[in-house]
Amino acid sequence: MQLVPQLEELVLQFREISSLATNLNKPLLISDARDALAMLTKFYVTDIPNLIQTYDGFINRQNYAIPVRIYYPQVDQQLKVAVFIHGGGHNAGSIEVYDPILRKLAKTTNCIWLSIDYRLAPEFPYPTGLEDCRSVINQRSILLDQLGINYSTDQLIIAGDSAGGALCASLTLDYEFIATNQITQQILIYPSLDYSLSLPSTHSLGKGYLLERDKIEWYFNNYFQNNEDRCLLSPLYQELPANYPATLIIGAEYDPLIDEAVAYNEKLHVMNISSEFHKISGVVHTYLMLEDLCLAECKHTYNLIKNFIK
Repeated sequence: MQLVPQLEELVLQFREISSLATNLNKPLLISDARDALAMLTKFYVTDIPNLIQTYDGFINRQNYAIPVRIYYPQVDQQLKVAVFIHGGGHNAGSIEVYDPILRKLAKTTNCIWLSIDYRLAPEFPYPTGLEDCRSVINQRSILLDQLGINYSTDQLIIAGDSAGGALCASLTLDYEFIATNQITQQILIYPSLDYSLSLPSTHSLGKGYLLERDKIEWYFNNYFQNNEDRCLLSPLYQELPANYPATLIIGAEYDPLIDEAVAYNEKLHVMNISSEFHKISGVVHTYLMLEDLCLAECKHTYNLIKNFIK
């Protein structure tokens, strides 16, 4: 299988620009990384559902107000609640950047979605973002009740893409956290699960496919600033609790992180944890943010998520 034609065109353009930047010895700036990610949904996700009620609110943690956006597709119904943790290498992304994707998730799944604007590295290294997400999940009912939203209280779905997948999988290592929040399902979209970057695909697909190994290393160096043991903190190598939630893993064929997704699914199966894995052919990492270039693959992905939640 080859890249989807329109994605292949983008990848070739990326390689030319990347080569030019290398020749000019241009350093990677955090502002550039954030702007580049923000541009993806702005330019490549143009079919955005508008008939979704949204609410903006805050969850307080240690004198900091964590922004949260709530997507409510059917205001007259009691719906399941799902929490989304965005990607961006722990360095980029926001609720604004991911707004089109959350609208699509809400419309497709008919769930209430909470999107978390957790704090980012390098300004806020590990574990700030992780603990911001933990606080929002623990206190979500307070915000939903304040806004008068009618919601189901008997279960919770959590989802994340890329680094957001890493944060989800890190949070669900905690038996008490899962039980307290009644987390029954988890969705990991092209997740980052190995902070040591030790699997083969990080080399074989680590150059020329938009997300590159050296950029991942740069992200992780910004995130881990206190000599943390990266293997020890990688969800792929952690012991999983017995009440681990049923998990959907979605990988991209041309993604340096694809081996991590495959290995994690195998680990869950060995432990008899309910898990399903789908590899989307012909696409690269973060393809949901490139929807106009791979419409069929994105539609298929949203349908996989809808069917898993049902």
